[in-house]
Amino acid sequence: VSFFDACEKNDIKAIIGTEFYVCDDLRVKSGKTKLNHLVLLCKNETGYKNISLLNAIAFRDGYYYKPRIDLNLLLSLTPTDTIITTACVAGRMFKDGWEEKFLIPVKNHFNGNFFLEVQAHLTKAQAIINKKIIELSKKYNIEIIAGTDSHYIYSEDAWKRDYLQKSSGIFMEEESGWFKDYPDGQTLFNRFKRQGVL
Repeated sequence: VSFFDACEKNDIKAIIGTEFYVCDDLRVKSGKTKLNHLVLLCKNETGYKNISLLNAIAFRDGYYYKPRIDLNLLLSLTPTDTIITTACVAGRMFKDGWEEKFLIPVKNHFNGNFFLEVQAHLTKAQAIINKKIIELSKKYNIEIIAGTDSHYIYSEDAWKRDYLQKSSGIFMEEESGWFKDYPDGQTLFNRFKRQGVL
């Protein structure tokens, strides 16, 4: 609420959303679980209520190491009220059988509210995924959007997040080469040029 109020006060359009953990079946709570990311954004108040409900279900019914949702729960949403993006390299896409099991059902359900997300990180993994996303966009006629995976606004504030993670015993080696700031459009464009894929 404080985020929304601050945006409204400063004439910024707030877009509320959540990056969910997605699993194959939220009822399964044993063994090693594969968790992938998926971003859901509200288009309106109904979308907000639906995402809030999914969040509650993820914590109440789907919790196993992390709060989780699955495809069945995702497809229970009204398709016109929510925007779905494939998130970062930890996204639900690109897993075994994901195209038939996940991408096609989600695309068919959400239609023009489903997007393939590319990011400008200077890593081999991100470049490979971006190339695959271009192929999928052409194959299934799904639009591409650029995401930033921002964890702070300005690059000079990186030390604050690094300090917080270090003090919590967290180290994410796979983030080496990632941009975690919130760049302006030209900076993001330049990063994509440096990446050399898009």
